[in-house]
Amino acid sequence: MAAAGRVQRASLQTLGNIEPAAMATELQDLVREGSMVPGVVTVLTAESIGGEAAAEAAMDRAVGIQLSYDGLRLTRELIRGEERYRTDSAAEGYLPLVGAEVLVSRGFSNLVHTDVAGQAIDIVQRFSRKQTLEYDAPEAAASERTLEHDVIVLGVEAGATVVHDRVPDPIRNFGAELAESLDAEPLPPAAEVTPRIRRELGRGVAASDTVTAND
Repeated sequence: MAAAGRVQRASLQTLGNIEPAAMATELQDLVREGSMVPGVVTVLTAESIGGEAAAEAAMDRAVGIQLSYDGLRLTRELIRGEERYRTDSAAEGYLPLVGAEVLVSRGFSNLVHTDVAGQAIDIVQRFSRKQTLEYDAPEAAASERTLEHDVIVLGVEAGATVVHDRVPDPIRNFGAELAESLDAEPLPPAAEVTPRIRRELGRGVAASDTVTAND
């Protein structure tokens, strides 16, 4: 199964036991309609460095990053006043907000004991600051890194630290460059960019191997 399908399937399974069932279905639909790029980057980074075994070991992290991203992007929609939050029923109106919190919580439960836990917390704090600035100081908000940029960098680091204690500089540089090139809202479908991610990761891993051999 392609990386995007594997990440999506694992993410949907993680949400399957949420109650009420109506919320689980809504959150699963949200995941299905979104880009799998954050999770895919995580899995492909681990796979490029350590093979299929590393990719499997990275799946929980990939799901954690994917669900955290989906929860934060839903939060952003609600902050911006999208139709999803407008309803005649106050109880129904709050369901998406609760759902966003559930997604982030489920995602963080997969990341809390990893090497990128602190980085994930930093991303949420930066996200909150950027959303506040969008209202109070739009020009300042524009200079802040986007959520999409941050989760791609996080995915690369999460995948790499499945294999390495410290992320090699060529891999870290690859993450920054990939985040810069894919930084868009919304992120592109994973199928459109997976070949390119694999290709560029291959170059980053090769450069990392060369640096290690010369140490």
